[in-house]
Amino acid sequence: MLEDQIKGQRKLRQSYVDRLAQEMRQGRWKLTSDGILICKGKLANGQHRLSAVVQCGLSFDFFVVRTDDEMIYKVIDCGLKRTDADALAQCEYAQKMATVARIVVAYDKGLLMPSNAGSGSCLARGDVIDYCERNSEKLKEAIQFATPLYVASPIVPASMMAALFIVAMRRYDHRVCEEFVEAVYTGNTQADAAFDLRQRLIRNSAGKAKLPRNYIMAITIKSFNAFVAGVRLKVLRMVDGEQFPAINKLSDAHVETKEGNI
Repeated sequence: MLEDQIKGQRKLRQSYVDRLAQEMRQGRWKLTSDGILICKGKLANGQHRLSAVVQCGLSFDFFVVRTDDEMIYKVIDCGLKRTDADALAQCEYAQKMATVARIVVAYDKGLLMPSNAGSGSCLARGDVIDYCERNSEKLKEAIQFATPLYVASPIVPASMMAALFIVAMRRYDHRVCEEFVEAVYTGNTQADAAFDLRQRLIRNSAGKAKLPRNYIMAITIKSFNAFVAGVRLKVLRMVDGEQFPAINKLSDAHVETKEGNI
């Protein structure tokens, strides 16, 4: 089928093929009503799915539609692409849960980079959906906590702080994580790492050139590590080539006291 395709097909996106193949290998691929379309004997729809089958070397069932009506090919794929949130439509906070989950899963898989390049683009949809289903209460708790704070002071997306809240609670007490998030949004502390981050985020919100979202996530994690260690950073930034930061254990925190500008 792949060797005999209709003219004018979209360019094959290898990253999408990789994601589909990953889902297939992990047993997450299911038979759906989205058929493989053969128009006048040539493949007209399904090249990414079939390429993923070849790549993973496994067998799957598909509905195959055969037609000589070229009008069908002209109207396929004209609808909206389904999102992770669509797959969670029956869940409360589906859209927010999917957004937070993508950040957390990308963080866990080491896919986040300060520049946003490749930031979770290799994630399989099944990874995000599985995480949401397994951690729905945890996601709701983090979203319910961060959203009102964001509404009052929209200096950093609630989804980002909710994701930080979730990964930080794996190593720190619930209240410590709450204190940091509240301090960043409200400014209820002074002369600490949370206050320094808040000032940086306020400047970013007011400026024309915005920091990449993942860059903000990176400096937020750095600030949290400094906050729980009770110290302040000399400069709150990511250096070119620097590895994306992780939440430290308190005993592992290696941060410097503040000197100079943030």
